[in-house]
Amino acid sequence: MKMEQFQKDYLHIRVMIDFAEEIGRTLEKVKKLPLDFSDEMVISSLAMHIGQIGEQLDRQKLSVELQEEYADIIPWSHIKRFRDKAYHHYSRMDGSDILKIATQEIPNLLDGLYKIKRDLEQHLREF
Repeated sequence: MKMEQFQKDYLHIRVMIDFAEEIGRTLEKVKKLPLDFSDEMVISSLAMHIGQIGEQLDRQKLSVELQEEYADIIPWSHIKRFRDKAYHHYSRMDGSDILKIATQEIPNLLDGLYKIKRDLEQHLREF
């Protein structure tokens, strides 16, 4: 892979991390505020951030090579499907499913994204 592609992949992995971390911050804010996790505003915010993670998987953004290399630690196809559902069929989404993704799956996703980020940083240092 060329350096330009490593740089592009690194950028989009960082964007994914930023949105995943924002999900964690949103959950922490809800705990401190007089809001309920089932509040429509909370669910909409979480869905939007999860959808934006999936937005980075476009072939023009994150390379297919990187997605194939890390297919064992990142559920790329699940992320893509959620993005499509969140953006095209939002009215049929269940808030409890969104909350489950945010609380149970995003922390694991972040671990995988941090690993990819470290690996990409190593590759970029080698150029």
